[in-house]
Amino acid sequence: MKKRLRGLIIVVILAAMIYGAAVTLALTGNLGSATAVVVLIVGAVLVPVALLIVWRRMWTPLTALERGITQIAEGDLSIQVPVAHDDELGDVTTHFNHMTRVLRDRAEEQGRFAAAGELLGGVAHEVNNPLMAIASHAELRLADTQIPAEQRNEMQNILRQAQRAAKL
Repeated sequence: MKKRLRGLIIVVILAAMIYGAAVTLALTGNLGSATAVVVLIVGAVLVPVALLIVWRRMWTPLTALERGITQIAEGDLSIQVPVAHDDELGDVTTHFNHMTRVLRDRAEEQGRFAAAGELLGGVAHEVNNPLMAIASHAELRLADTQIPAEQRNEMQNILRQAQRAAKL
């Protein structure tokens, strides 16, 4: 498991604590003046440098992720956040990008299914119209009491098949 960020955070916290302790000792007079000045100068340089490193390693990738999340929330599934470092935030970014690809693929698939559904609905409508005409004609013929038995059987068969096809 990667622990780069954890180590960096611990170093920054320790540096800040040491710097804070040195400032406290210098202000209370418990630290020699030359040593206090050196510790304060070193701390004044190291703490901002450490904070800059944390800013670059954490805040910048987090800001990029936040922008990506905002774009996803607005419906833009084409976003891919660049992976800045090979650490925990890099892993989160990689998973975010994978999740975005999966969402985009599913949205495209649903779009294809919707288009296929519309096409099938149109085809069903176009097929049902003539089937209903055929079924109506068969019903009219069956209403005629004077048609021969052979034709009656054929009309009943036509009507059954038209009704069965209409259910599809």
